[in-house]
Amino acid sequence: MQREEQCVLYLGPRYGFGEAGKPKFGIEPNAELMYEVTLKSFEKAKESWEMDTKEKLEQAAIVKEKGTVYFKGGKYMQAVIQYGKIVSWLEMEYGLSEKESKTSESFLLAAFLNLAMCYLKLREYNKAVECCDKVGTLRRPPPKWGLPSTRGPPSLRPFLLLSVSWDTQMDRLDVDHFIRYFTSVFHRIDNSFPLWPYLSWF
Repeated sequence: MQREEQCVLYLGPRYGFGEAGKPKFGIEPNAELMYEVTLKSFEKAKESWEMDTKEKLEQAAIVKEKGTVYFKGGKYMQAVIQYGKIVSWLEMEYGLSEKESKTSESFLLAAFLNLAMCYLKLREYNKAVECCDKVGTLRRPPPKWGLPSTRGPPSLRPFLLLSVSWDTQMDRLDVDHFIRYFTSVFHRIDNSFPLWPYLSWF
């Protein structure tokens, strides 16, 4: 589309107001919607290879905020897209200065933890575990986080990090399911390690 160009969008109930409808605007339940849209302006996003490190870090801060807004609004798939951009931009970024490296690591840590929480909400538990495993590849958390000892198996550390970043709005059902899933997986790895003291952090 070009600036000032118009188009018509048709939305099914799933992407509109669903079963609730919108009585305030006279929209019935399960109504199909039609929008007339005029493109006023747009910003062309750069591809990853077109940005230098500074631009990637600046954009990471922007999309992180967007992701947080989506997450708090219950729009978890949109949040996943935003947090995923951080990972695609920074995960394989090399040759950074010490300051850039710390900033990049901070964004990646937040992105993986937030992705894990989104996947928990979406009940995609395997993807949540994968994100936690990614956290385990980053540097150890600073002491001020007040975590219990991280001298246990490396596979446990991501879950400790996730517990610190846990969202208070998370359904208890999600937490219980995730803990049960993790327990079964972890016990297949090491039956001798005392797991439950750590899970109390959830």
